[in-house]
Amino acid sequence: MLNCTYCQWSSKEIGIQLEKPNSVYAQLSKIQNGGNAYITAKERRKEGKREISDIVEDSSEFQDSQLTLDPQEILDADSQFSNLKSFYQSQLADSAPSGALGFSADYGYGSPGALSRIMGLYTGSSFADKKAKNKTGTMREARDALEGFQISASSEDAIAKLRTEGWHATASTAQRKEQMHDPRFLDEIRPFAHLLRTKRSKRCRQCRHILSKPESKVQNTRFRIRLVALNYIPSIAIQPLQQPSHSLLTPMKPVQFVLTFKNPLFEGVRVNIATPASTPGRFASKVTVLCPQFEVGANTDVWDEALREGGARGGEREKRRTKAEANEGQHQAEAGKVWERGRNWVSVVIEVVPASLSMDVPSLMKNQDMKKDDSPLREDEDVLEIPVFVRVEWETDAVHEEGGGLAAANRDKEVKERRELAYWCVIGVGRIAQD
Repeated sequence: MLNCTYCQWSSKEIGIQLEKPNSVYAQLSKIQNGGNAYITAKERRKEGKREISDIVEDSSEFQDSQLTLDPQEILDADSQFSNLKSFYQSQLADSAPSGALGFSADYGYGSPGALSRIMGLYTGSSFADKKAKNKTGTMREARDALEGFQISASSEDAIAKLRTEGWHATASTAQRKEQMHDPRFLDEIRPFAHLLRTKRSKRCRQCRHILSKPESKVQNTRFRIRLVALNYIPSIAIQPLQQPSHSLLTPMKPVQFVLTFKNPLFEGVRVNIATPASTPGRFASKVTVLCPQFEVGANTDVWDEALREGGARGGEREKRRTKAEANEGQHQAEAGKVWERGRNWVSVVIEVVPASLSMDVPSLMKNQDMKKDDSPLREDEDVLEIPVFVRVEWETDAVHEEGGGLAAANRDKEVKERRELAYWCVIGVGRIAQD
């Protein structure tokens, strides 16, 4: 059955129950409200022909026999439209028979009217026989249910039903617009097919790579391919340079953090980062990036990196020496130099001076936000978050469109094109201890 989880309506209220969960629209078209089978006009004609074929044995008599149907039967909307369409098509064909070229008989090629007009152009007189001229037949209207004419049902039953069930049992204007047969009461409303959203694959406009490709099955909501933007921009991780004794940040005490940028692309990138001198908000903390510009290697294979550097031992020895110096306190952060470098990642140091959360400070030390609002500390206002602007530049192979000529010549030269990506992000550092 069909069930609405919002209003708890069920199709059992109008007597519609389905045999299987698929082909719902085809099943609905064969069931009437109340559970009775819906028989179309075409099926009724076929059933009548079967009855006549059982009675009439001779095939010639069967072809010439007329099908006896009730001319005053009550038709539904589909059957009435089908009968009206066939009736008016036959009327148009009888009133204006077509000629050899598809025009009416008077304008067809070789018709008497066309020949008389052609001869009249040369002789100046008309050769048309007025008595023999065929008059165009007039069209008539439908007369019974077999031709699509339907007498509206008496309103006495509707008035009696309205008196017993009340105004709430009638269909609204919006409901009558959605239905095909213009219902007057709620029990006459039928479920109708809704246009579903199509599952489509998406490609990149430049490289034409498939970004998302959903499963073809209707019941499945998973994706076979789903590439998000995070897979193509450097990932950022932050950790303190030295392990603190407690989790909260001490106000007005400088602390250093390590930002690690990891490159997911297969080309080396140049990264420029920028932060405001003071974080936004009432309690502004000072931020300084020691190395705002650096390069990050490509996301290549580990063995390719080892062969390019002349062996894996040298790279491992340099990385271990850097970590050992950092643990011993000998490796100090310097302005303009990266802290640590790997195959496709680079770490830089930023220095943060957490702000004081106390409102009892001299007016000279208050910023504009603190002067406008001197209310007590609000929720999550002690969280230190740093806005960072990241700009990434790299060079990649030019995207060639299909075709020859200049595109083929450029493909042979392996033309490189420069790409750029810039975005803002917010990095959460921690909570500031209250004074």
